[in-house]
Amino acid sequence: MKQLGKLQNINSEIESLGYQIIAISRDPVEKIQETIDKHELSFTLLSDEDLSSARALGLAFVMNEQATSMQKSIHPEIDEINPGPEFELPVPTIMFVNTNGVIEFIHSDPNFMRRPEPDIILAYAKSRQDLR
Repeated sequence: MKQLGKLQNINSEIESLGYQIIAISRDPVEKIQETIDKHELSFTLLSDEDLSSARALGLAFVMNEQATSMQKSIHPEIDEINPGPEFELPVPTIMFVNTNGVIEFIHSDPNFMRRPEPDIILAYAKSRQDLR
């Protein structure tokens, strides 16, 4: 959830450029407010606990059996989130969607360690100002 804090740091500037950050978490609805409070978020955080939105957007993947076993040995609480032999995860994604619902930019990578830094997100938002 470190990414949420980084997004919070640029939220006011993103808003001043006419954009709105909306984040979607796999956390259950009951935990969303806790996350908002913990990171002092001033943007919208939604829950997609069952990954139905991620699946609809093609942004969910199933880890292979070996990776699932390894993750379960490190994080036994995974069974609470995703019971069963396969473990499904959302693909970390950043999108810029215009007011017509058209995706103008998308960065999606199953490796959660490879996410665009806030300065890249901000630079993209600034670059779109001339086109708005």
